[in-house]
Amino acid sequence: MIKNFEYAISLHKQKKYDEAYAIFLELSNNNDANAQEMVANMLFHGSGIKQNKELAYSWYEKAAENNNPEAQYWYGQYKLKNDYISEGLSLIASAAENNYPEALRCLGIYYSDGKYIDKDIDKSILLLQKALFEYGHKDALPNLLYTLNIKHNKLRIFFILLGNIFKMIFKEIRNKKKIK
Repeated sequence: MIKNFEYAISLHKQKKYDEAYAIFLELSNNNDANAQEMVANMLFHGSGIKQNKELAYSWYEKAAENNNPEAQYWYGQYKLKNDYISEGLSLIASAAENNYPEALRCLGIYYSDGKYIDKDIDKSILLLQKALFEYGHKDALPNLLYTLNIKHNKLRIFFILLGNIFKMIFKEIRNKKKIK
């Protein structure tokens, strides 16, 4: 049997962590960014192996260097936590550019609050809308409402959201028609 990434994922879902980890590790050593991110996740959470957050972050770093958006986000958060603000923001921005929904939401929050970065409500709204309406990240909704409330009055927020909800519904209807 070919031991590839998809096979390792299926083992992981079956909670056969030792087998999955061995395959992920082998693929990681061959610069597979997705496998590197999985090794980092398993080490970070202690999924079937001994938890080792420092080693996890080194794998997140490798996966981030290989353009894995989830790893860019998590390694960026690690950098921010350790006061490497410029590096952390750059990594999170890269993850957002690669359309990682949590990075879009997080960067939107930073722009809304002026945390780590100059406050920019318009950028915040665009990022939060993208996270919510293009990628279905429901956790972005309260952040978007908060940010819209900063910029607009409450009645305008209602119509903006209503318009976006209709766009989402029509997009879903179009997608279902394409499938048939």
